[in-house]
Amino acid sequence: MDREELVRKVFEAGVVGAGGAGFPTHAKLRAEGINTYLINAVECEPLLEGDKVLLRTEAENLVGTARIVAEAMGAGRAAFVIKE
Repeated sequence: MDREELVRKVFEAGVVGAGGAGFPTHAKLRAEGINTYLINAVECEPLLEGDKVLLRTEAENLVGTARIVAEAMGAGRAAFVIKE
């Protein structure tokens, strides 16, 4: 998948950030010169564990998708960001 196809699919799906501002993800995917694609799996509240559960139960799918997105963006690597 190339970058434009990825951006189009994300735009059509209406994907936005979960940080509260609703920033459109397709705009982030247009960034140039990306070396590392970071996937933010840091929970913002102490009792929230949705990201941790997904990382444990869907790791294979998440890693595969991260590879596809990183390649489409021209990034040399992808990394999941977590905290203890």
